[in-house]
Amino acid sequence: MGYVDGKIQAPNTIDPSYDQWEITNSLIIGWLIHSMIPEIREGYLSMDTAQDIWEAVTTTYSRKGNFSQAFELRRSIEQSVQGEMTILQYFTFLSNGWKRLDHLQDYKPICPTNSAGYQGFVAQERVFKFLEGLNVE
Repeated sequence: MGYVDGKIQAPNTIDPSYDQWEITNSLIIGWLIHSMIPEIREGYLSMDTAQDIWEAVTTTYSRKGNFSQAFELRRSIEQSVQGEMTILQYFTFLSNGWKRLDHLQDYKPICPTNSAGYQGFVAQERVFKFLEGLNVE
């Protein structure tokens, strides 16, 4: 993992440990590249280190901070109503959507008071959304 997260950096090329570092780095690059489908791996073949590949893949495919996915999911949740679903099905749909939305968010509160207050606010808003989408009967 140190090669991927950058904790193990390449030594100077004249350092005796450089050859072992290069062998291990190449092995990990091979693992990363071969875990991808061919259409995706093409763009990463020219990168020099496992860390470079990992960072590029993370930037491209990470769900954190993906505003378009969060927008689509939020819109889907906000537009949802019970309709033909049972109450349990509707609640499960909303709960799953909110879990996925939480995963996409990268809000980090500054202090525990902020965190508790924010979580309470979000929970209250979600209760309101659930009640709003229920069938009148």
